[in-house]
Amino acid sequence: MRAALLLWSELKDQLLGANAANVPQTLELKEEIMSDMDTSADRPWTFEAVQLLRELAREGVPVPVISLKLKRSIAAIHAKLAELGLTAPSGV
Repeated sequence: MRAALLLWSELKDQLLGANAANVPQTLELKEEIMSDMDTSADRPWTFEAVQLLRELAREGVPVPVISLKLKRSIAAIHAKLAELGLTAPSGV
């Protein structure tokens, strides 16, 4: 997922500097990259995943690392942490 985010960042830079002729090609590439991302929003949280999330948050593991370990989006991690009343470093 981190690789996809890095690629999207590069695409954004290209898009901002691209002329109008390159925009459709760049947008197609963005769609291809975004389709490779995990759609974990529809996947229910298992007891084991919640336990691991709690443990990682208590250890101070940054959210992007937790996201990779649990194979869930950063937004999903933040949402579950908020639901549980927990926090973890943003990793920014």
